[in-house]
Amino acid sequence: NLINQTTVMCDFWNINPEIFDKPGDTLSDFNNLEFRNVSFEYNNLSVLKDSNLKISTGETIAIIGESGSGKSTSTNLIFNLISPSKGQVLINNKPIDDFSLCALRKKIGIVPQNIRLFENKTITVIR
Repeated sequence: NLINQTTVMCDFWNINPEIFDKPGDTLSDFNNLEFRNVSFEYNNLSVLKDSNLKISTGETIAIIGESGSGKSTSTNLIFNLISPSKGQVLINNKPIDDFSLCALRKKIGIVPQNIRLFENKTITVIR
């Protein structure tokens, strides 16, 4: 119901971030994004291990895999929502932390697998 959905959204917006924005490069040109030997663990469970990936301007990629294979983790690393346990995420061959979060997030787009805003039909929510 709408009350439960509102509660979930409020809970989401009240999450304390692990990474805070700071002054940094504005990322005027995006040339490439790279995972260099990136590893990530959740509670001592390895999700990504020594992963390497390079995406250049104009390329479109899809991250696919089984549940728990690191798709969401990879996305969170690309948006600098989390930091790798090991390795580096680079933009234009510079550490992702060198860029302001706002500048970074203006240059990267994502289309999630499941888009679900409301449980009801749109017309029901509007009424």
